[in-house]
Amino acid sequence: MKFNVRKKKVIAVASDGGHWVQLLCLMPFLNKYETVFCSTNPSLSSAFDKKKYFTVTDVSRDSLFILPITVIKALLVLLYIRPQLIVSTGALPGVVFIVLGKVLFGSKTIWVDSIANGNTISVSGRLARKFSDIWVSQWEDLAKESGAEYLGQVI
Repeated sequence: MKFNVRKKKVIAVASDGGHWVQLLCLMPFLNKYETVFCSTNPSLSSAFDKKKYFTVTDVSRDSLFILPITVIKALLVLLYIRPQLIVSTGALPGVVFIVLGKVLFGSKTIWVDSIANGNTISVSGRLARKFSDIWVSQWEDLAKESGAEYLGQVI
């Protein structure tokens, strides 16, 4: 996927923990753009000087009853930022951003499945696949098996 030289608005979103650590490994790429970060832990905002940071409610398949709250918060962030690109390393909050961004705003989307998923694509990754312009596995064999792209590992 090629992007123009002018600064693109990007939302980089990941759940707290390992997903967030992997997202931060993409900083050399993300620093090329006007990037806003979003995660599920409000205390992560202290790591950013001049960059914007938003928090959404964490949701998983074990807590789907709060999915509407995550969707509303994600929609508000998307309306405010209007990104040209959304990048996520997971989990379900990342899927929410990718789906809403693609469907409502026509954003380009990149999903990088977690390095922790070495045997199968994550459930969130399988959901994100239908809405991702670039869909990546960090495991070469799994990428070949699933049809994902393999671009190396971020960790």
